[in-house]
Parts: sequence; structure tokens; C-alpha cells
Amino acid sequence: MLYVREEEKLARDVYLAIYQKWGLSVFGKIARSEQRYMNIIGRLIKKYGLEDPVTDKIEVFKNKKIQSLYTSLVTQGEKSVIEALKIGATIEEKYIKFQINDRFKKSPKGF
Repeated sequence: MLYVREEEKLARDVYLAIYQKWGLSVFGKIARSEQRYMNIIGRLIKKYGLEDPVTDKIEVFKNKKIQSLYTSLVTQGEKSVIEALKIGATIEEKYIKFQINDRFKKSPKGF
């Protein structure tokens, strides 16, 4: 749950950065959606008395791998609008794969 919270922040912060760079409204909308997921997970973390790895600082991550990934994704996404769109697709593809794998593991028949 803690890792997922920071992953959601990663997605939100990347979308915010490329939205600020390119001004495409889709990036702003997705960033707001990621914020909603962050809020839900944040409430669960609080409910279970866990230490939240997320701070209010944009671009700052507790997990060093996530920090490095953020830098890499934003650097790539700032090269061009096309690269920014590719980064968005990469983030969403990773999320979809995670969901499929998670559901497959929980289902005795695979789905």
C-alpha cells in the first residue's frame, strides 16, 4: 500500500510536469485523477496507522528508485509533445499490467 501510494504520486507528478510543459489538458485531467487515487490510499494509510511516504513536495520521493524514474520520465516527456504522450501511455500500460497481474493472483481460475 505504501509503495502504491508513492507510485500514484509518481504518476501525478509526471503528469503535472508534462502538463506544465506542454499545456495539454489531458495531462491536467489525468493528474487530478491520480490525486484522487492518492487521497484514497492516503486515507487507508492513516486508518491503519502507517507512516505515509508521501509529502506535499512535488518531485520529491522517499523511494530512490521512484525518484530516479520520475527524473527519467519527465526528462523524456519534456523533449516533445509526442514523447510526453508516449510517457503517458507507458504509465497507463504499467498500471493496466499491474491490475491484470493483481487480479490474476487473487483469482483461483486466473479471472
